[in-house]
Amino acid sequence: MSPLTSFGSAESDIISLPRKKSQRIGRPSSGHILNRSGPLVRQDRLHRFREKIRSQYKPRLVYNSPPYEIAFAKRHIMQSSHKYFSQQDLHEGKELLQKSLSHLSNSTFRKAALVKQASAQDKRHAVIHTTWKLELIERQRSFMQSLQKEQEEELKSAETEMEFFRQLVCDRGLPALQDDQQYLEAIFAEELDDLDVANEQYRQFTTHARKRVVPFANSSDTELSPDELVADHDSSDSHSDGGSDDLVYGANE
Repeated sequence: MSPLTSFGSAESDIISLPRKKSQRIGRPSSGHILNRSGPLVRQDRLHRFREKIRSQYKPRLVYNSPPYEIAFAKRHIMQSSHKYFSQQDLHEGKELLQKSLSHLSNSTFRKAALVKQASAQDKRHAVIHTTWKLELIERQRSFMQSLQKEQEEELKSAETEMEFFRQLVCDRGLPALQDDQQYLEAIFAEELDDLDVANEQYRQFTTHARKRVVPFANSSDTELSPDELVADHDSSDSHSDGGSDDLVYGANE
């Protein structure tokens, strides 16, 4: 029980004390006025003591907020999704980011840059993975359309055979494949925005690394150096790279 709560209960006990006979008839006695330990005096002392307790137990700040520039850099390092940053935010905050990164030591900055490199690679592989999913659906859809056309023209009476071939190749019908395509296209657009944001952030980190002349080792998960990774993304900004890993989906309406 807190000091204030305990004294609060004491106050109620003091107030509820039975009054003297002279007090019941409304005539205060001279003894009550001169008595310095009576209920009124004790209530006044209690009030002063409670005020003293309040002045002693003031809330204290345990943690100090970090500088604004450090907080801004931390947000850049830990968050890379376009839900938090847009391309416009990155360009407008570029100068502030460079200034805030200057407060970091070489060791901490190198670890932060490695975080952004891993984030960019993660988004890149997510885009590649979704691209191949879309390509798979497109090829299945093309097969289904071709098979359906052949069966309608040449084997109109062989619906059972057409269904057999359909189940042999894929387990979903044409309407379901079209629904999957629309859903994955929406995911692909979101992941592509994430990749653009992550690459822009990582490009700014590599620019700052060149200014500080900080050695920057390649990641063990990729053979690309930071400069090669930036050049690789610049060459694929049009999203039309012919490589097998960077296959970009193009819907055929």
